Amino acid sequence: MKIGLTTQDLETRIAQLYTTGSPFQFEKLKAYKVKNYVELEQALHRLLAPFRLNKSREFFIEDALTFVDRIVQIHNEVQGDS
Repeated sequence: MKIGLTTQDLETRIAQLYTTGSPFQFEKLKAYKVKNYVELEQALHRLLAPFRLNKSREFFIEDALTFVDRIVQIHNEVQGDS
């Protein structure tokens, strides 16, 4: 599972990620439109660090997915979007 942000069309970004270095094509599991997305991405990466496949990459084991919705919900509450 990859956690990252994009400011372009998600399908376009997914296509860009599917290169010779990637053995599988990506598929969207979840997508969120939020305020202050850079801060949210940084928080997700810090909080979910124990689930990283590689400490220098944005890939996480599937178990991390169970926490993402709750983290985004808290972020939205703090941002006033609840």
